[in-house]
Amino acid sequence: MKTWFVRPLVAAGLLILLATVSTAADAKKGDKKKDKESPAEAAVMAQLRAWFKSHASKDGVIGKLEAARAYGYTRPFDAAPGKDDKDDDSENSRPAPGDKRPPFANRPDFQFIDALDKNKDGQISQAEFEVWARDYAERYADYLEAVENAAEAQQKKMQDALKRAQDRIRRFQQSQRGFEGRMNNRRDNDRRDNDRRNPPKKN
Repeated sequence: MKTWFVRPLVAAGLLILLATVSTAADAKKGDKKKDKESPAEAAVMAQLRAWFKSHASKDGVIGKLEAARAYGYTRPFDAAPGKDDKDDDSENSRPAPGDKRPPFANRPDFQFIDALDKNKDGQISQAEFEVWARDYAERYADYLEAVENAAEAQQKKMQDALKRAQDRIRRFQQSQRGFEGRMNNRRDNDRRDNDRRNPPKKN
């Protein structure tokens, strides 16, 4: 399942190069967890925890109001209709006609609460956030490793192509030198044959 509630994290520089992310509930069953987190995982976890702390209430949770503010709204997604900082009547903020989901189903703060709130109490605890953050950090670290491997493979491919091109240049240069050498030898032989057939006249 793709979720769009991570966009503010993208804007904050936490989820660079990713526009969507799967929640912990979407993780494949049977995936082996690593005993130690990688430096990339640790860095992402630290940034995600800082994001959570900056938006959590005094009770250490992110409720509907905190989630709304985190995503640029002034009112919770299920508040009575009213003017807000964002245009909730835009096509992108409401489900398509005939969609039976609530009118705020496309709001990222709703998706954030809906995806991470496992006990359905309407708010995200630190523990609930950690479950999602840990899953994301592992996936993001794997993504970074894949990008690095792809770059290394591309570099090796370029190096192999360069070596093949250099070999072709070297073979041509060698054949050229051989051709020039044969031509020089032929001119020398022709000159000697001509001297023998036409010796210079004595005065």
